[in-house]
Amino acid sequence: MSGSSEYRRFLRLRGAAAVTGILLGVGLAMAACGTVTLDGETVAGEIDRGFEERTGVAADLVSCPDRIPRKKGETFECTVLVGGTTAMVVGTMTDNAGAFDWEPDRDVVDGDEIAAEIAAELGPDVQVTCERVIFADPGDPFTCEAVEAGGVTATVGVVIEEDGTLTWEVELE
Repeated sequence: MSGSSEYRRFLRLRGAAAVTGILLGVGLAMAACGTVTLDGETVAGEIDRGFEERTGVAADLVSCPDRIPRKKGETFECTVLVGGTTAMVVGTMTDNAGAFDWEPDRDVVDGDEIAAEIAAELGPDVQVTCERVIFADPGDPFTCEAVEAGGVTATVGVVIEEDGTLTWEVELE
């Protein structure tokens, strides 16, 4: 069985919100070459809080480089782990004072909403589960699991197309 529908609740986190790093001396350090830097743990904390605000889901772990140069235009990468799924976050310093923007390297999709939509099409006797948060760009495949009331289990192959259309196919095991 397969399906296709317009999926409008696709959470796109592109278009980063500015985040100002904490500059009370805690996040500042001087590297050997004299470059003023932000502490990576401070930046990771800001990204962690922002990630939860944007998605409603707390990251299990956010990890950034130990020291990040406070230089406008400087970019850095941090790793975000949510429920066993890892994605990169790309940050950019927006000024020399420690403000930065960030965005995931892929779109963030609400897996619970996708599961509910597929389950609604399969019927009331089928429960569908997906990862709570899915990192995927349009066209990237991912899987969910469907279980009928009688215990029959199947994998559901899912793709969100460029236009936001959700396509899926049940693959019986």
